[in-house]
Amino acid sequence: GQQSSGGVAVSQRFARLRQSDLPNHIFFLNNVSYVMGGRSYSLQDVENCVLRSNRKGLGALQKQFGKNDPRLPVALDTHEARVHFAVVCEAKSCPPIKLYSAENINEDLNETTEFFLTGGGVEVLLD
Repeated sequence: GQQSSGGVAVSQRFARLRQSDLPNHIFFLNNVSYVMGGRSYSLQDVENCVLRSNRKGLGALQKQFGKNDPRLPVALDTHEARVHFAVVCEAKSCPPIKLYSAENINEDLNETTEFFLTGGGVEVLLD
């Protein structure tokens, strides 16, 4: 179903999905959507198209945003690897849910990346 929101909220239904339930997981990512700026975005659109520079998503055969898609301009120009550590997928290794701010995005992403990497016993020093 489609939900209207000023930002992307974590859906309670997503939190109940298990990683082992891949078909429902993919269905959910592609079919639950939010309206932002007057345009509809699935969770797959937000994660892989907007945050990961229009990369193919889980189970996708092609990029979700075509070259004429009016949502394409909101996608990051280049892939930001730290986004991987910020996306919450409910796996044990995923970071805790956190709010990110435009003003502190680099510090926030560095902190989340460090938390992810050091949680497994790896020590990382970020500049």
